[in-house]
Amino acid sequence: MNEREGYEHAAAGHEGTSFVPVIRGERANMGQARPTETGRPRRREDRRGRERLFDEGDLAGWAQGFFGLWRKQNEKHAWVPPPEEPWRTIGDVARVAIFGEYGTGQFGGTACAESMATARPAFDALIHLGDSHCPMLPVEPEERFLGAWPAAPEALSIALCSSQEMASGARGYFEAIRSARFGQPSSAVAIENRYFVIACLDSAYSEGDLAGDQAGWVLRLSERARARGQRLVLMSHHGPMSLFEPHARAMVSALGGVLRERRVLSWYWAHERRAVVFEMHEGWGLFGRCVGNSGNPARRDDVSKALARRVNAGGTTWNLLAKKGVPPGWVLDGENPFVPGHTEECAPPGFASLILDGPHLHEIVHAASGRELWTEQLC
Repeated sequence: MNEREGYEHAAAGHEGTSFVPVIRGERANMGQARPTETGRPRRREDRRGRERLFDEGDLAGWAQGFFGLWRKQNEKHAWVPPPEEPWRTIGDVARVAIFGEYGTGQFGGTACAESMATARPAFDALIHLGDSHCPMLPVEPEERFLGAWPAAPEALSIALCSSQEMASGARGYFEAIRSARFGQPSSAVAIENRYFVIACLDSAYSEGDLAGDQAGWVLRLSERARARGQRLVLMSHHGPMSLFEPHARAMVSALGGVLRERRVLSWYWAHERRAVVFEMHEGWGLFGRCVGNSGNPARRDDVSKALARRVNAGGTTWNLLAKKGVPPGWVLDGENPFVPGHTEECAPPGFASLILDGPHLHEIVHAASGRELWTEQLC
C-alpha cells in the first residue's frame, strides 16, 4: 500500500502545523502570469503594475467578486437537483483525472492541463474539484474557464461548484457546465461503471453544506451501489477533514450515516491550495485526498514538525503531519517553477488520477509534468 521505503524520519511530535496564507499584496509583484505553449507562465503585470490577478492580494479582483456577490445575492441561480441515477457510464477499465483550484490555467495550471491532455493511455474523464479564482461572471466562462480547460475533447468533463463560482450567484458557472464541452445537467452528478460509482457533490451552493436533497441522494446511491456490488467514491469542493483549516462540518453531519456505516471507499476534494494524502480514517474506513494544487499558487506549508519524510524524484517531498482528531496526512512540499521570482516560496502544482481496472482502484498523485509522486492501490 503506502510506499514507505526511503522515508527520512524527522523530529517526533504530534502537533498540527499552522496554516500559511498565499502570497498577497506587494509581495505578489510578479504580475499576472499568462500561460505559454510550453506551460510556463508569461510575465505580465496588471494595470497598476503591482498585483497579480486571482491571488488573495488582487484587491481589485476580490473587491469585484465581493461587491458582485453583494449586488447579485438576490440573483442566485436556482438550485438544480442532481439526476437520481448516475448520469453517465464509463468503461470498466478507465482513467479519471482529478484537479482542483485550476480555473485560471496559470502558475502550473497550463502544465497540468497539457499533461492531462497528452497522457497515454488517454483519460476517459476529467473532474475539476472547483475554484476558478475569479468571480465567474457571465463574461468570464469562455475566457478563463472553458478556454483553459484541458484539450481532451474525447474525455467526459465534469466541473464542481465552489465558493468562487458562487460569488456571482453561480450564473457564469451554470452557463459553463451547460456548454457543449460539458453538457452537465446539475452541479451534482454521478458516473459509474460495473464496479464503481463516483458521486460528485455540490458543497458550495450552501457553503460547506449539501444543498437540496443531496444527502438523501448520496444515501440512495450508496444503497444502490451496495445492492449491485459497487464501491462508492465521493468528490466535492470542500473537504471532510483538514490538517490546516476548519473542515465542512455541516456536510459531514449530513452524510453521517453513510460515513459511519463505512460505505465510502475514498473522498477527493480541493478548497485548500495543497496536495495531501491522508491515512485511512479509522472511523469511516475511507481514504481522504486533498487535490487543490492544480493552479493558483500558495505559500509552502511549515513541515518542520513532520513525523516522517519521503523524497520524490525531482526534489519534492511528502511530509507526514498529524493533528488531533484527523488522520495523519502526507503533505506535498517543494518549489513551484511556474511562479517567476517566487519559486522557492510557492508549493508545487500537480493533479491526481484514478485507474479503474475492473474491481481494482489504483490512484496516482502527479507533478504538473505528469511524473508520478504517489501511487497506491485502494482496492
